[in-house]
Amino acid sequence: MIRNYLKITFRNIRRNKLYALVNISGLALGIASFLFIGLYIYNELRYDRFWVNSDRIYRVDGVWTSPEGGSRYATAPPPLARRIEADVPEVKFATRILKWSDFTFRPETDMERIFRETNVYIADQNYFRVFSDRLIQGNPETALNEPLSIILSESAARRYFGREMFERESLIGKHILGGKDAGTPWKITGIMKDLPVNTHQDFEMIVSMWGEFKENENWAWNIMHTYILLNEEVPLVLAENSLQKRLEEVVQSHALPYLGGASETGESVEYLSIPIRDIHLHSDFLREMKAYGSITTVYIFGLVGVLILVVACVNFTNLTTALSIKRAKEVGIHKVLGSNASGLSFKFLAEAVMFSVLATLVALTTVELFVLYVTPKLGITLAVGIFDKPVFIVWILLISLITGVLAGFYPAWIIPRYKPSDVLKGNIQVSSTGFQVRNYLVVFQFMASVGLIMATGVISDQMDYVRNSKLGFEKENILVIQNDREIDEERIRFKQILSQYPEIQEVSFSTGIPALNQFMVRDYFVEGWNGSLGLRWFEIDDDFVNTMNIKLIAGENFQASIPSDSMGIILNERAVKELGLTEPIGKEITINKGADDERTVRVKAVV
Repeated sequence: MIRNYLKITFRNIRRNKLYALVNISGLALGIASFLFIGLYIYNELRYDRFWVNSDRIYRVDGVWTSPEGGSRYATAPPPLARRIEADVPEVKFATRILKWSDFTFRPETDMERIFRETNVYIADQNYFRVFSDRLIQGNPETALNEPLSIILSESAARRYFGREMFERESLIGKHILGGKDAGTPWKITGIMKDLPVNTHQDFEMIVSMWGEFKENENWAWNIMHTYILLNEEVPLVLAENSLQKRLEEVVQSHALPYLGGASETGESVEYLSIPIRDIHLHSDFLREMKAYGSITTVYIFGLVGVLILVVACVNFTNLTTALSIKRAKEVGIHKVLGSNASGLSFKFLAEAVMFSVLATLVALTTVELFVLYVTPKLGITLAVGIFDKPVFIVWILLISLITGVLAGFYPAWIIPRYKPSDVLKGNIQVSSTGFQVRNYLVVFQFMASVGLIMATGVISDQMDYVRNSKLGFEKENILVIQNDREIDEERIRFKQILSQYPEIQEVSFSTGIPALNQFMVRDYFVEGWNGSLGLRWFEIDDDFVNTMNIKLIAGENFQASIPSDSMGIILNERAVKELGLTEPIGKEITINKGADDERTVRVKAVV
């Protein structure tokens, strides 16, 4: 029977080539879109699930609240991890990790090979206890215990020592020399697996935590990403329920006493936990380690994928019913020869499924080519491909079957019900109900298509606005050198050399770039206030304003020849408003009032 259905299906394809081409290509495009969106959603939902015990790993975030509003950070103060490990029995281990600055490294085997690393993190000795099963060489219990220890990823190890040396012998005990003068030997104590793309963590090297970070007791410094591993001896539900209460106890017993107790100004601090599996899609806080996703985007893409597939099925149904008059004689002859309506329905349904299978094969090829050649250009990296998991094939076959049934159900129901006498006499009458159904399907198809086109147009306009809107500073023809940490004492000379090139108009140094989340946060206090305001800031030299073409609306730019300008500050209009300054120029502002690094600055200009 299957063989006969295949024969009839391919016979109809040969007889109606244009109809078959449109039907198969339409279904293939719909299925391909659905499969690619499904693959993207699967990768988004699988972030950070590869870790051992990922269901028991949480990140602890710091939340600072004031009458003016609150801010949640993806980071927490240095002493929090130690207090959690000591005071919270539901937690087995706690660890801290933070991004280090740019650094120059060279392998001890070849001093001429110089690498500039911008993705190095500092971690304490518990990192590989929380994130276990990542080391392929070295002891996870001791790898980060000693000062000047470094863990390399597989890719970094190959880059520094070559593939042959990496595969031939263990690199444990060898050294990477750090600093511009190669004066600091970092001992390799472990090699770890490369991090997959579907993780919120982002580094290639880890160095051991040393004194100023390791023993820091500043509860006001939200700087470290803090992770905890819940104790497996405690049921997960109980541990989750009691964790927040335990964190509140840590606030009361340690954080608040350090910060001076409960604030009369309405300021408060708390620590909130988030499962590591939820970070990518549900965490969009300050100081995230890596660009995050959005669960809303996942929902929208899922809806769009289903809608595209339904439109493709409706398109197949419309084309098939439109050809029903041509297929009517075939039905009449089958009925004269003894076929019943249910058998013919199954035949047309099987034919639709076969069309769907053919379309699925085309769709799979399209998706694979798209993943290989198009997604890299779009900046999309998928950890799991369409053929990487056997279960995907099962799901694809199921989708193909369901699509064929949905697309072929109405034609399989309506066409076999033509009467043989009317068909053979040429007196086929299409019922008003049939016309209505087809009209409804066509209207739905056009509404869905127009809706998708309009949504695409809106998104395109939004992206054009983001790319072309005036941000208040020059963003075209600006090149950024991010790894300049080790030329501090040579900055003037470096600027002089660059300025000699006719292609370069301006050169400037700064510790941040507008619109990038790389800023430090400090408390700003104005005389007469009861509280303070947290503002993000970075340091610039006197050429920055001209280099970035930033317009001053009041005051004057910094001048290197005026020593007092080193204690000056430039505010933007929003900061002036938030600080309540009516005449800001010359106004004194205290930064971090009452802290060890308290200082007073004077407003030099407003942008």
